[in-house]
Amino acid sequence: MGCEGEGWALACLRRIRPVASRNVRDSGMTTHDDACLVVVVCGCNSLPLVDDCLRSLREADDPGLPVRVVFVDDGGSDGSSEHVRRNYPDITVVKLARNVGFAGANNAGWREARHRWPGMRYLFLLNVDTILDRRALAELTAKMAQRPTIGAAQAKLRLHPRTDQLNSAGNRCHYLGYGWVTALNEVDHGQYDHVDAIDYASGAAVMIRASLLDDVGLFDEAMFMYHEDTELSWKLRLAGHEIVLAAKAVVYHKYTGSAPVKYYYHLERNRWVLLLTHYRWRTLLLLSPAMLLMEIGQVLFALRQGKLWDKLRVWGWLVHPANLAYLHRRRKESRRIRRISDRPFMADFACRIEHPGVDGPILRHLGNPALAAWWRLARPMIR
Repeated sequence: MGCEGEGWALACLRRIRPVASRNVRDSGMTTHDDACLVVVVCGCNSLPLVDDCLRSLREADDPGLPVRVVFVDDGGSDGSSEHVRRNYPDITVVKLARNVGFAGANNAGWREARHRWPGMRYLFLLNVDTILDRRALAELTAKMAQRPTIGAAQAKLRLHPRTDQLNSAGNRCHYLGYGWVTALNEVDHGQYDHVDAIDYASGAAVMIRASLLDDVGLFDEAMFMYHEDTELSWKLRLAGHEIVLAAKAVVYHKYTGSAPVKYYYHLERNRWVLLLTHYRWRTLLLLSPAMLLMEIGQVLFALRQGKLWDKLRVWGWLVHPANLAYLHRRRKESRRIRRISDRPFMADFACRIEHPGVDGPILRHLGNPALAAWWRLARPMIR
C-alpha cells in the first residue's frame, strides 16, 4: 500500500509523485481550452463496480456543459483499465503503477484533467461504487451556478440497494477534528432538502469549482486515505468559499461502512494533521485541555481495541523532525490561502461526537458532556 505504514510525510510525497508515469489513452477526447465538466472516477480492482457507475454517467441528463470523464486505475490488477478502454472509448484512462490511495489517485486524475482541459469549469469527484440519478450532474452544476462563492457542492447520497435510505446529507465536523456523515440509514422523506451550508463534503460525490484548485490544491497525498475530503473542504472554507449540499442531486452509494478501528492509525494521524495545519496557535492553546482529555480517552479506546501500537505510532509520527518540517510548511500554506479567522470557520462545528460507530456509555455520559462544557468556555475566546 505504499505510504500506508510508518513512512514519513516527506518520503511519502517523494514516492507518490513519480507514480504518475502512466498509460493514458486519449480516445478522441478534445484537448482545447474548453469550459467543461470533468468527472474523475477512481478505482482499485473495481471491475464489478465499473459498469454501473460509468453507464449512469453516460445516461445522465445534459448538465449544460461538455462532460469529460477520466478513469483512474489505482494500481489494480483485475483488468479494470483495459475494460474501460475497450468498452468506453470516449473515456480517458490513467493507469497507475501501484496503489497510492484515495488522495493520490484523485490527484492523478485532476492533473490529467488540468493537462487536457485547462479551461474546465467544474471537477466532479465520484466514487466508483456509485450510481448517478439521471438529474445528478444537471442539479450539481445548477447548484454551483447559484452563487460564485460556492466552492464545492456534495450530492445527496443514498444507499444502494436500500435506495430509500440516506448515506449522507452532508458531513459534520467536531472541533477536535472528528468528522462523520449525517442521516446515515434514515429514510429519505426530503427532510434534508432545505440544507444548504455543510461542514464538509464527502469525497464520494463532490463537485468543485476548478479554478479554486489552482490556489488551494486538491488532496494532500501524504494523508493517503481518510480526512482528505475534510481537509479539502477546510481549505476551501478558510479561503472564503462555501461548502454546500445539492439536495436535488441524488447519487446512490454502495456503501459498506467499515468500523473506524480498522483504519485507526490513518484516522488519528490525519485528524492531528488537520488540527496542526489549519488551527491558529491561539486556538490550539485554548482547546488543549479538551485535546488532553481526548488523548486519554483515545489511549483507553486503543487499549480496548488492541490498537495501542497504532496510537503510539501516531505520536511517533507527530514528533519526527521530517514530519514537523512538513507540518510547518503546511501551516505556512494554510496561512497563505486563509481569508477568514477561526471564529467564523468553527462557528457551527459540533461540540459532541455523534458518530454511530464510536458511541458508548463513557463517551455519552462523560466524554461528550466534558467536551461540550469546554467548548462553551473556549468558543467565545477563539479569534
